[in-house]
Amino acid sequence: MENKKTLTRFIVRTLLAALPVLVFVILYVVSDPFGVVHTYRPPYTPGDTLAINFNAGYVSIESYRKHNPERHFNAFILGSSMSQNYKAEWWEEHLPDDASVCHLDASMETVEGIRNKLLLLERDGTPVRYALVVIEEEMLHRIPDENSHLFAQHPATTSPWQWAPFHLTFFKAFKQPALVEHAIAPHHSAQALLEAKLVSGDLPHRIEDINESYYAEFDSLITTNPDAFFTPERLAKRRFRELPRPLRPAIGAELRAQLTEIKALFDRQSTEYLILIPPRYQRVTLNPYDRCSLQEIFGSRNVFDFSDYAPMANDPRCYYDNPAHLISAKCKQLLDSAYARPIAPPRP
Repeated sequence: MENKKTLTRFIVRTLLAALPVLVFVILYVVSDPFGVVHTYRPPYTPGDTLAINFNAGYVSIESYRKHNPERHFNAFILGSSMSQNYKAEWWEEHLPDDASVCHLDASMETVEGIRNKLLLLERDGTPVRYALVVIEEEMLHRIPDENSHLFAQHPATTSPWQWAPFHLTFFKAFKQPALVEHAIAPHHSAQALLEAKLVSGDLPHRIEDINESYYAEFDSLITTNPDAFFTPERLAKRRFRELPRPLRPAIGAELRAQLTEIKALFDRQSTEYLILIPPRYQRVTLNPYDRCSLQEIFGSRNVFDFSDYAPMANDPRCYYDNPAHLISAKCKQLLDSAYARPIAPPRP
């Protein structure tokens, strides 16, 4: 009898100790602040002024899966956030009428992430007829960061066993007081979220069914009154390098294997593709060894290295506030130049 009472007390104490954690888990699941628990919903909707920082790679996969049955995608723009400024309608000008474009980007994207997304498309039976792959030079040096809820890869692109670690990463991120306050009182937490830098403002215009985002108001202002956007204060924040600085070589055996897998998939799918390396105002350029490696793997006709293209790399008015993000009009110019072939600027 005494043993039974002892066991009962142990169970009750254990449940009481676990109760706060259980309440916390329920709050996380019900509120789903990052949009990864319930059925997919867009990260924000027209009229929203703020959005909780979200995992762009997860959104890309979920948006593709939601809209593919209707859109029948067969053309994909892949890369980091830098790839979002290459508008689908501009790329379609260079593609056959049967092309149906979807953005599959991820924040701080990696070559491994691009490979995994393409393999998912193949497993899904989705044709990859056309591909535009935007690879900034730093991407070749990145490895996936599965410990960040903003950068962790969608488990559908990695392994079913990754669902538990994936959600644990988001659950850990949820423990920040401002997010808990938002879950309890969503209409009274904006200031706390702003102070904690957990939300984004100046939200881009979003075309949900192709997962495309762009700054319509910024683009309009840059076109009609560029001095109003490129103010002296804005330009003063940009640091210019007098000489280009190539990064150290990045393509070793492991990265070469990943790139070769991408090329093999393109071959299996008879994909028409472009590999585009954009410039940046800091003039961090692609290493010549890596350029040669990319050309060797994908063919020189398909690799366009603009990383030190002086007319854009030297001009601060070619970029939004982030000096790595070309304004949309310049992205179109690079795209048109690639399809016009001559290939990018000549190299020594």
